[in-house]
Amino acid sequence: MLQYKSIPAQVKDVDIKTRTVTGYFSSFGVKDSDGDIIEPGFYGKSIKENGPGSSRPRIMHLYQHDTRLVLGKPSTLTEDSKGLYFETAIVDTSYGTDVLKLYEAGVLDEHSVGIEVLRARSDKDTNTRHLLEGKLWEGSTVTWGANEDTPFVGFKSAQPDQVLKRIDSLTKLLRTGDVTDDTFIKLEYELQQIKTWASELLHPQPLEKSTDAPDDEELTALIQLISTQIKSI
Repeated sequence: MLQYKSIPAQVKDVDIKTRTVTGYFSSFGVKDSDGDIIEPGFYGKSIKENGPGSSRPRIMHLYQHDTRLVLGKPSTLTEDSKGLYFETAIVDTSYGTDVLKLYEAGVLDEHSVGIEVLRARSDKDTNTRHLLEGKLWEGSTVTWGANEDTPFVGFKSAQPDQVLKRIDSLTKLLRTGDVTDDTFIKLEYELQQIKTWASELLHPQPLEKSTDAPDDEELTALIQLISTQIKSI
């Protein structure tokens, strides 16, 4: 069964001139929301059989896990102490160029992998599954939240400075207009989702207050910051 695993803010460098992006598709030793931890060596067999330098280099770098939007084939794909490191020259297409601009503007800063787990070990005491070996189908550049149908869902647990940084990045790029119409529409849609969420914060439905929810002062400060940013758009 194909699974997706995402990590935030794992861009190492973006070189616009050479159209090259470097960073990490995956991190080791981090427990995700599914209770899974990817262990070092998980990608070794896939890299050897289908990675750069193999007789069948089939591992792709995609956009949003969409096989119709190939960004290129990683020229470097290797495991180090941190995770699955990659280097990819982005293809010279309209969507490839837009992805580079989104990277440069800080709108894109997350990666994800499409994997099939072949061998794992479960730890019932910690309710954790350690992923020991798997098949890597592809690595993807993704938006915050990874799910393209709900790209904004990640903000509900984000810190105020993260939300404001995202609004600022989206706003600057929308004002330049230097992306294709399709990408412009997607960015505009995400910004509208942020506005909707801010409105829901201002006019919440009566619910029992969660013990994990921010206190009234924190919530008020967040609403004020977001409202100020959105009014400037």
